[in-house]
Amino acid sequence: MQYALLPARRRDPPLIFMQDNATCHTANPVLKWLRENVRNYLTWPAQSPDLSPLENIWSQIKNELWKQRARIRTPYDTWVLSRQIAQRFTLVYINNLYNTMPERMEAVIESKGNRIGY
Repeated sequence: MQYALLPARRRDPPLIFMQDNATCHTANPVLKWLRENVRNYLTWPAQSPDLSPLENIWSQIKNELWKQRARIRTPYDTWVLSRQIAQRFTLVYINNLYNTMPERMEAVIESKGNRIGY
């Protein structure tokens, strides 16, 4: 089985692959692929808070989908509406999410690894 997760070209600085240790991410095929394909790999403690700013975006997409659920009749409707919602996020907003990473990490340290309010 082939996976196309990371770009093949070299990066400078090198990318650090991060994942949240969800059960589906720790399945044997996934771990094998990571060992074979990822040099810079940051492991997370089990059940740790997901600090990815993308989780904020997913949460907003899900909330908006829920508000508009009457319009959704098929999986394709979900796809189209999700794309429309996602296209509303500006680069400024996304950069602001990433710029909060130091505060997110500090909050997790202060909460001794428990959930934080981001």
